[in-house]
This record gives sequence, C-alpha cells and structure tokens, in this order.
Amino acid sequence: FRSVAQLAERRSPKPKVAGSIPSTPATNLKWLDMTKEKTVQKTSPVQFVQQVRQETKKVTWPTRQETTVTSIMVLIIAVLAALFFLMADGVISSLMKPILG
Repeated sequence: FRSVAQLAERRSPKPKVAGSIPSTPATNLKWLDMTKEKTVQKTSPVQFVQQVRQETKKVTWPTRQETTVTSIMVLIIAVLAALFFLMADGVISSLMKPILG
C-alpha cells in the first residue's frame, strides 16, 4: 500500500519542467534575480513629453458616438444590477425574518 503522501503527490507530465509542485522547486529563475541593478537611460522631461505625444498619436481614440453608447450601456447595466441586488436583498430578508424573529 502507498502512504498518504504518495497518494497526494502529483508529478508534472513534463519531467523537465520544474516548479509545478512544492516537492519540485523551480530552479530556473534567472530572470527573477533582483540583485543585479539594471541600468536605465534617464530621459529629460522634454524627451518624455515628446515620447508621450508620439505614443498618444498612435492611439485609436473612440468616437463621440462610441463613448456615448458605451456610457449609456454601463449606466443601464449598473441600474439593472442595483435592482437585482435590491430584490435579492428583499427576498433574503423576508426569508430570514421568520427564522431570526
């Protein structure tokens, strides 16, 4: 017969993959090494603003109609959710009143 620990133990279907269970700790975590400092080139505030402007030009902004329709849908869903929880709260409280007195 097997011990309980052996029955509960699971092995990864890929033997070379480590870290799938605690008995096989992950060993290939070189990317997680925090001891080495990464050198990041600092940018000036002017360069930063230029980069932000370049990136915002790449964004596909929604049209006014898309924004309006999406906002109305969010409001409708929020009202429906509020009504649902109001009704659920009423039903649960009416069921609990006889039990709790």
